[in-house]
Amino acid sequence: MSSAWRSLYLTMSLALVVTGCDSSSGDSDSGDDEAEEGGDDNNDDGNDDGNDDGNDDGEPEEDLGPEEEIKCDSLIDDLEHGMTPLLQTTDGRAGAWYTYNDETEGAVQTPAACGEPFSAASFGARGTNGSARSAGSGFAEFAGFGFDLNNMGTEPVNCMVDFSTRMAYDASAYSGISFYAKSLKGGMNIDVKIPSLAETPIEEGGACDPNDGSGKCANSYQAYVGLTSKWKGYEVPFTNFTRPSWGRQFDLNLAELVGIQFQARANADFDVAVDHICFYK
Repeated sequence: MSSAWRSLYLTMSLALVVTGCDSSSGDSDSGDDEAEEGGDDNNDDGNDDGNDDGNDDGEPEEDLGPEEEIKCDSLIDDLEHGMTPLLQTTDGRAGAWYTYNDETEGAVQTPAACGEPFSAASFGARGTNGSARSAGSGFAEFAGFGFDLNNMGTEPVNCMVDFSTRMAYDASAYSGISFYAKSLKGGMNIDVKIPSLAETPIEEGGACDPNDGSGKCANSYQAYVGLTSKWKGYEVPFTNFTRPSWGRQFDLNLAELVGIQFQARANADFDVAVDHICFYK
């Protein structure tokens, strides 16, 4: 383990003692996405009606989740190892959870971008004890949370995750991503995004030069899922991911993935939890 990660562990331990393991802390992304222009995939950009669990501000009512297990050939993170924001070190992966948004004035998100270390929520799918959770409202374009798959960098003074040290992760051996998720604000659509080197800006460790005339960066391939107020399992094949209509043109290269993100739509009032994120074959 590098000295940077050891320092992060010590920082996290102190933060947990001081805050009493508060689940409303966070990290930052550098604005990895922009609002999609033009046509969409027939999903609305806000929340669907109904299915609210009536407990938006606190812990959810008991919900053990579906009996059926999702496909999982390589567990990325189940939030049970007590090392949040760090991912479990499996199959050559290294990274940390963070939050990000479009910085709309007056909008709010928890955990806050560039805040304290991201802490696991105290509930999980299928009766487990932890999940990744972020809530927010008022963002004109986007807000989300996620992690890098191959990034050992930390920036303890500012935003915890150093995006300039991102590197590619080879996921070409797998056919998709699986996870459990729920919305504590009732039914809503979110986008699952898989940033890759091709559209990641150069200053964030990628290959995209925003000044080369090839189009805007950060137009990650994405697929949408419809969340409900109860835990549900999702298996999203890579063939379901498409590139937004805006930005530069490029084919998805699974050997050059940067990370995985879960993003709320424009103007959404969201409170989303995800658990047991995996690659499957």
